[in-house]
Amino acid sequence: MTIEDLDRELNSPANHGPSPLNEWTHGDLVMVHMMGMVHTEFSSIYQRNENVWANFKEAQKADYPRADGIPGYGWMARYTLAFLNGYLKHDAQSMAWLKKTPAENGAPPHFFYTSYRAATGLPATLEAFRAEVGREGFDHIDDVYAVFHKNTPDFKLLEENVNTWGYELLMDGHLPQAIAVLKLNTKLYPGFGNTYDSLGDAYAKAEEKDLAIDSYKKAVATHYPQADQSQQKLNKLVKEQR
Repeated sequence: MTIEDLDRELNSPANHGPSPLNEWTHGDLVMVHMMGMVHTEFSSIYQRNENVWANFKEAQKADYPRADGIPGYGWMARYTLAFLNGYLKHDAQSMAWLKKTPAENGAPPHFFYTSYRAATGLPATLEAFRAEVGREGFDHIDDVYAVFHKNTPDFKLLEENVNTWGYELLMDGHLPQAIAVLKLNTKLYPGFGNTYDSLGDAYAKAEEKDLAIDSYKKAVATHYPQADQSQQKLNKLVKEQR
């Protein structure tokens, strides 16, 4: 069964609403189909419930008995663990394992089949941008932004959202990363005094006083509503430099 077949199956009269599976293109899609088994057979809760098995014949779809549910549950758990390790821990071995056929992974024949569909691009969202920067490294943030903007010309990062992201990193002690994010914000919004003021705060916390002074000067020069606060920070640093 392909993803498309599954979509048609889920959209049978017994099911309501479209399946999102065929619209999921911005992330890998891994499907494990248990063939003739039903949920009862590879559920650890049902395996312990004798009342369920008293009427199992009514739910049984193929000739898999109760005993087949044990290895079925085991393989389901293995695929779940590989999925979590691959996508949450970025474990290369788990990712390679997910892309193999069940036979290549040593599974018994006729139990289940799998399919793997790789992602085709990234969604043009702040969350996706943040995740990609995390993968590529904050020193490549400009390159990541260029790719996003090339793929989606109307992609836009809001100044306040980027500023919040930068301050989150700053408060958590990730100074180089915070500086990279806040520098990008000054490039995206060169006329916004707040972007330079925030970058100045990051430089000041990193003990980069000359760079902080330069950023505060640029913030004051924009005459934005809080320019007096930037001026106070600037005066303080200049006084410390004497």
